[in-house]
Amino acid sequence: MKNYNILKQISVFLENEMGRTSEVTNVLAKKDINILAFNLSGVNDYGLFSFIVDDVPAAEKALKEAHLAVKLTDVISVNCPNKAGALTEILDHLTDGGVSIDYMYAFQYADTSSAIIRPTDMNKCKDVLAKYE
Repeated sequence: MKNYNILKQISVFLENEMGRTSEVTNVLAKKDINILAFNLSGVNDYGLFSFIVDDVPAAEKALKEAHLAVKLTDVISVNCPNKAGALTEILDHLTDGGVSIDYMYAFQYADTSSAIIRPTDMNKCKDVLAKYE
């Protein structure tokens, strides 16, 4: 299995209105904070903008100063080759280890992909992934 890291994910709760997502990205851009990966989802009148940044403390502070509802969550970033079947291998190991996933999103760069995973049991997920490094 490939390596993994525990990361802090920032989530911002937003009304589903035009310009709300860019409000968040503008706050971060003004502080020179880079978004490395993100997921945007919405249900009815509200949305959840979740992302990984290069400076979590600065991002959290800037977003709170902008009066945005911010939540920090631990997630696992699992790196693997950017090739067919690599994600399946990771998911099969997690399934075999009894790890359930609340949600997941991914990004890729060059020959590597990273899956951002929020497992229901972080410790169990780490134990399963450690067996396959």
